[in-house]
Amino acid sequence: MDGLSLTQVSARVDEAAAIKGCLRLHVDRALLRLGPKGISALLPPGDKIALDHLEEGRGFLRTSLTPLGGMAQVTISLLADGRISLRLIAFTAAGFLPVPRSVVMGALRTFLPAAPGVTIAQESVDLDLRTLLGHLTEGQPVELQLGALRSVAIARDCLVLEI
Repeated sequence: MDGLSLTQVSARVDEAAAIKGCLRLHVDRALLRLGPKGISALLPPGDKIALDHLEEGRGFLRTSLTPLGGMAQVTISLLADGRISLRLIAFTAAGFLPVPRSVVMGALRTFLPAAPGVTIAQESVDLDLRTLLGHLTEGQPVELQLGALRSVAIARDCLVLEI
């Protein structure tokens, strides 16, 4: 799995949008799997942050916010308001130097460009999937409007989201 897979879908078509020539799907229930390419599409544009790899329960992100570069280890959870929280577990600079989480989060707030649907909290980066996907599908022949997230998890090869 490399891109995006949408299964177990319960959706409806927005008839008013269809009459205007746009296919807008309201997804009420689904299992969404995002592979490396799908995850990369949700990351901020540019080369400041990139997916390195996934392990069961953890993701590893390469950063180039400073000349040294680094590797962030994150876990994922679902916030009460339906946003996804990527919590920083550990960070190493230049492949070997551990950096305190507070320093990393400060660097993210300073150097990461603002993006719709992305909030940098105290110890996490919180993502509004509806905003991020809406931004990706804007102006495309098919628009997805997602229902509330019910669960999120990092699998060995993909990010799993249940709507």
